[in-house]
Amino acid sequence: MLTLLETSNFIRRYSGSYLPHNTYYLLNHDPLYTTCTPDFRTSRTDLLKAHSEGKNKHFEYTQALLSEFVTVLALEKPLSSHNYSIDLAAQSLEHGQDQRGVDILITNSQQKIMLGLDIKLGKNSSSLNSNGGHWLDNLKAPFINLTLGNWRADIKDWLKNAVKPNIKKSGSIPDMPQFRSFLIPRIKNSLLSQYSMLINRSPRLFIPESRKDCQVYRQKLEGLINLFTQLESL
Repeated sequence: MLTLLETSNFIRRYSGSYLPHNTYYLLNHDPLYTTCTPDFRTSRTDLLKAHSEGKNKHFEYTQALLSEFVTVLALEKPLSSHNYSIDLAAQSLEHGQDQRGVDILITNSQQKIMLGLDIKLGKNSSSLNSNGGHWLDNLKAPFINLTLGNWRADIKDWLKNAVKPNIKKSGSIPDMPQFRSFLIPRIKNSLLSQYSMLINRSPRLFIPESRKDCQVYRQKLEGLINLFTQLESL
């Protein structure tokens, strides 16, 4: 097995994404402390290393991990240009008890959680180029089920043939601009759909019970819609 020093920047960045401890903020700067064990980080990093060597151990699961990280890579530069950050969700958020897990977090410049993303390799049947989602009370933020299979039917082949080779070599991933151009409007449209359902009090949307949380939900959706509208115009 390759050591971390012998691997590409891709692997080093992936491994470094899982901090042992981190602090995010919810409402009124209430802290949310996240944790990640060394075993969790090492096991996932080793899966990507093995994947790069052609080993098919936990192949589908490893492709799911790749899909999450490549989404982060696609969005981090445009988001950072507007003082937002995007992170892989920590172990305690992805596998927490009595809460829905998320794969990715988008935060503002104060480390306040603005959006959670749950990445799926399948596709949905919506004709509106959008995905569903709702309010997550443990994050005090909206989340979206983001189906990457709506970008292209061969998304798994793209991960295998275009993304996988870059685990060993830190080159540019083919079709990354096109992938980014899919993600931004789809996230924006998904946010617009949630916003419309919230304003219309749709029974299909999980709406927070408290008035304060409803206000926060609306404000975060409005801010995110504005953000992704700007990103779409770049």
